[in-house]
Amino acid sequence: MKNLILVLIVLAGTFNITSAQTALTTSTLNTTSPTPAVGASVQLRMYNGNANVLSNTRWVMGLAGPEGVNNDGSHFRLMRYDSAGSFISSVFLANRSTGMLEMYSGFRAASGSGILGTGSGVLNLSFMGFFESDKTTRQGWVGKGSGAHTDISLGSDIGGVSLNPFNGMVTLRNATGSMITYNNTGYAIPTGINRSRGTKLILHEAINASNSNVDLAIGADQVGGNIHGWFSLPTNTTMNYWSFYGGTTMIAKLDGVGTFTSRRIKVTQNDWADFVFEDNYKLPSLNSIEKFIKINKHLPDVPSAQEVVDKGLDLGEMNKILLQKIEELTLHLINQEKELIKVKNALSSLEQRSKFID
Repeated sequence: MKNLILVLIVLAGTFNITSAQTALTTSTLNTTSPTPAVGASVQLRMYNGNANVLSNTRWVMGLAGPEGVNNDGSHFRLMRYDSAGSFISSVFLANRSTGMLEMYSGFRAASGSGILGTGSGVLNLSFMGFFESDKTTRQGWVGKGSGAHTDISLGSDIGGVSLNPFNGMVTLRNATGSMITYNNTGYAIPTGINRSRGTKLILHEAINASNSNVDLAIGADQVGGNIHGWFSLPTNTTMNYWSFYGGTTMIAKLDGVGTFTSRRIKVTQNDWADFVFEDNYKLPSLNSIEKFIKINKHLPDVPSAQEVVDKGLDLGEMNKILLQKIEELTLHLINQEKELIKVKNALSSLEQRSKFID
């Protein structure tokens, strides 16, 4: 066990603690007030070597700032010095009044480190703020910042929030499902009827609230007791549109006037019009159809022009009705052909009798 030698020197207000274990290793701890370091008054200096040589200064702890009201001043500061004993920078300052710890060169925390909250459950507050150099103006924060819910939040006090993942991917993951919700508040269009004022995802071509294309949006809204989702475009023209892609090929388009363009549309149906060919189907007569047309100005079972304007058109149902009319017309043509054959046969028989009489 090597000997530990402590030498205490009291000289001119200076208190030195010096230890030496070998002839090659010497360190000194020194407290002083007559010659304070940068930004501090009462200090505790740590030297690498002889305490009487200022160039051996490596670390200084001290009190910073004159004392004032509300426990201001006499803050605790730690400073670092280079190998020549010159001041590099302050490492941190602990504010005596607020208890706030100011880190000047960043910090690292071990995995699993945490921020102690104010309580427990929903009422607990535990978050980190981001301040300007005036130490009072907060620009944003992250953590448990509300006593109204248990959500962990990333918030901005003066602007937006940007996510810049290296691979461009943002993943939502939990044990049961993933969901994004939007608070029903905020600025920017859409503000029209049946388009939500806040519960929306707005797609900008540029981050500019006054941009003409800000209203490229997806949202949800409630009108009366009905909840619906919606897509919107900035203008009621064909200039703007939603595109649908298969790989790099555009396969469909929906423009601002309601025109949907696609290579094909597949509509599923629970039944079809082949019941017309059942033996028990009562084929309406052409005479009854004629009377119906004179009164209603459209075919039986076919919606009127006004119904289409008011309620729209069901593509699947309309195709079934049109096929039904084609099948009915086909049956009438078949019956007409049978009648024509009968007439032709009767005429042929009359011709044969006429020749026999002649």
